[in-house]
Formats: sequence, C-alpha cells, structure tokens
Amino acid sequence: MFFTSPPFSLGRRVGEEGLSSNSMSGMIVSPLPWERGRGERVQSMKRTLARIDAVHQKLLDTITPINPESFSQRPAKDEWSVAEIVQHLALVEERVIQDLEKAIAKDPQRAGFFKRLIPTSIVASRLVRVKSPKAVRPVAVLDKENTLESFQKARNSLKTFCAAHDKHRLRNLVFKHPFLGNIDGVATISFVGYHEQRHYKQICEVLRKIKTMQAADKFSRDTK
Repeated sequence: MFFTSPPFSLGRRVGEEGLSSNSMSGMIVSPLPWERGRGERVQSMKRTLARIDAVHQKLLDTITPINPESFSQRPAKDEWSVAEIVQHLALVEERVIQDLEKAIAKDPQRAGFFKRLIPTSIVASRLVRVKSPKAVRPVAVLDKENTLESFQKARNSLKTFCAAHDKHRLRNLVFKHPFLGNIDGVATISFVGYHEQRHYKQICEVLRKIKTMQAADKFSRDTK
C-alpha cells in the first residue's frame, strides 16, 4: 500500500541536499545516525550534566548556610559529619575523573550488554548500605571553606572532561566500578549524580540528628 503523503514526519524534505526529488516529493526523511554531528551529541551530554548539577546545587544550598561547628560535628562516634560526607564526594569525583581519563586514552570498547541494562539510579537508594572503598574514605578533613572548594574543584574538572569528549565517545569506554562492575562513560557520569543524591539524603539525616542533639543540650543547660 502506498501513501500520497506520509502519516508522520521523518526528517528533512526530499529535494534537499543528498536526496532525490524524483519520487515521494515533499516527504520528510530523518538524518541517519552517522549524519548527526558532534554538536548534537554534545547537547545530549549537556543535558546529562544539567541533571547532575541540579542535585549538586541542591546539596550546596543545604550545606552552605551551616555554621562551621555543625559542619564538622558527627551525629555519633561511628557516623560521618557533613564535612566528611562532602570530602568523600570530592574524593569519589576525583577518582572518577582519573579513571575516565585513563579509560579514554585506550582504544574504544563497549561495556557488556547486560551491564548496560543496570540502572545507575539504584545507587541513590539508602536502603542498601555499602562500605566505601578505602581510597575514597574521608581523612584529615579540612575546614569548611577548603572542603567546599575541593568539592567544587572536582565538579569543575568533571565538567571540563565532559566538554572535551562527546557522548558517543563516552559510550565507547569502560569504567570499572567497585559495585556496579564495568559500565560505560555516560553511565559513570550518571552514577556521580545518583551517588551525590544518595549522600544528600545522608546529609539531611545528619543535620536532623545534630539539630535534635543541640536542642537537647540547650534544654539540659536551661533546666539546670
């Protein structure tokens, strides 16, 4: 069966560069995958970065007003302070950048099919507790100003890396994640956002506990 006009738009019009106007005049034909330029892929990467930056900004808006004492206070002996969580996030992003740079220097390769099906969003859930690798555990936490500066520097480095390499290239490298296994570069960038979201929830929990502790201390002092 033939249509005198197509029921949907498929792309550019016949008669434009690269198409013949001898048949199906006026039909819209979509660009083929290899015709799509780097600019389109870069835009896709910008959308991915916009999503992780939204989480990043939400976290910064939460921790920036905290006074230095509360920033460094642990809610319990065996629980991280906000300062330690932020340092952990910075260490993870620094490690991600280092490993991505090593991976992209190698010949292009693809992560396994089933690995590509694993949603990196599972990282955001705090229902499953995991122990951080030793290399990204906080040590010798700096003061608030320097901790935030280090955190922002790591994010800027990640964005610089993404600006230099488009989504297609990032799809064709393998990053070895300690829990997710081998994932591609785009999934790795996505992981950074979900990982930050996970710890944003943790920071909110820590701040609630500290607020309760401080209220209890104040009540104790006032009733003496």
